[in-house]
Amino acid sequence: MKGRIYDVSNYIDQHPGGRGIIINNCGREVTGIFASIHSNRAWNLLTKYDVGALTTVTDTAATKAANTVLTSFETARASLQQKYPAMNIIDIKPGTKSEIVAKVVYKGALLELHLDGSGKVISKETVNDEQDWGAFRAHPQLTSPLTEAAD
Repeated sequence: MKGRIYDVSNYIDQHPGGRGIIINNCGREVTGIFASIHSNRAWNLLTKYDVGALTTVTDTAATKAANTVLTSFETARASLQQKYPAMNIIDIKPGTKSEIVAKVVYKGALLELHLDGSGKVISKETVNDEQDWGAFRAHPQLTSPLTEAAD
């Protein structure tokens, strides 16, 4: 926002509008969106999350690699949203090897999906997850079993 970069990862779970709005806008210019919704108090709160000025970066091997990973994440997200429009994507992160791991809620089930770089689901995990999903499992809408996922 306004040429600054903010790390709100420690605030995301406290955001009154929910974490989804922040996640869906990460890495984007959001000055207009933020200004239209937030009070002066929110602007003041934001100052403690300021990590620096946005600068221009020249393409190096590292930035090209980072862009490739970002493109893979975007491809994976788009593929999941297209194939499963009702899926709520909670998080996407790098997995082992060249896999991408997506934490999702689909048809009432909490899943960890493992995807390839094109966004194709190669495996799914529903139990023994390393995350504590207890708060989600207590929700009545999230108790029905998954009937489809890794097609």
